[in-house]
Amino acid sequence: MDSVHVLKVDGLKKSFRDEVQQVIQNVLATMLNHSEKVTVTYEVGTKTTVFKVDCHPEDYGQLLGKQGRNIEGLRRITIAMMAKYGCRAIIEVPYIKKNEENT
Repeated sequence: MDSVHVLKVDGLKKSFRDEVQQVIQNVLATMLNHSEKVTVTYEVGTKTTVFKVDCHPEDYGQLLGKQGRNIEGLRRITIAMMAKYGCRAIIEVPYIKKNEENT
């Protein structure tokens, strides 16, 4: 009986992760200039979900925001949504070198 409950809860968490992924995708697509280049993927750990965000190199400034305010706000909202289901959330933004921005 317990194993069925765990599977059911895990199924709910997976669908919720998909929903949070879509929310992040929609917010970034609205916020950034190259909305067609925005991708959000996630990896699931035991209690932590890592959302990986990628976008056009010209949009990284907008993604991060002044002193990191945009990405920090998005992280806080994501953490709040995931906390409802007892999961931690991390939004990971890949490092981009200065000379890669201009290519």
